[in-house]
Amino acid sequence: MQITLFKKEVKHSDTLNITENVTENVTESRQQHILSIIAENNHITTEEIARLVGVVRRTIARDIHSLKAKDVLKRIGSDKTGHWQIIKKIA
Repeated sequence: MQITLFKKEVKHSDTLNITENVTENVTESRQQHILSIIAENNHITTEEIARLVGVVRRTIARDIHSLKAKDVLKRIGSDKTGHWQIIKKIA
């Protein structure tokens, strides 16, 4: 009995698509986590969110910027004395 194995050729574009999908899923999951943290405490700082999520503050700032651009999240008042308002849930 003879067994022949064939190796599937993986194209560079396939690898990029997989990477993009994983990155997108991780980002969406983290943004959901951020929203749930804010729902519990709408006066929380980005530093505190970063510590709870386990990422650097810059990542949280980027996610919050994205959430604001999607009209999901809004900051009411100043950075120091204001609070977060969740406008709508992410689909």
